[in-house]
Amino acid sequence: MPAFSFISPNTVNDMHDGSDPTAIQNGDTWLSTELPKILNSSTYQQGKTVVFVTFDEGENPVVGKDCATNKTDDDCHVPTIVISPSTKPGTQSTRLFNHYSLLRTTERLLGVPNGNLLGGARRARNMRHQFRL
Repeated sequence: MPAFSFISPNTVNDMHDGSDPTAIQNGDTWLSTELPKILNSSTYQQGKTVVFVTFDEGENPVVGKDCATNKTDDDCHVPTIVISPSTKPGTQSTRLFNHYSLLRTTERLLGVPNGNLLGGARRARNMRHQFRL
């Protein structure tokens, strides 16, 4: 497996079409088909892989709203699921993490030095400790 892969469903399976009553079911079906391919791989089984399942918007997305530091608005809460052999199932964190945190965590897992982290990742919290990565 490569050191980094970004996998995203197509527009039928990405759960974005709220007017389509099958949107969530399509996304669930896609994920239940694709995720086992990763989790059953020898690389994952050897403890060399972490999977982040994350969404790109919260409950009621508002264009232009700065959610990077917002702890109170539901529309800024974005679900992210961390799956790895070293992360205890059911692990949760009360710490504020955002998309920059995910970027920082990914960059650090890939060995990118702190001085070379991209943009907002330089100031974001790393998720490694909280999820034992």
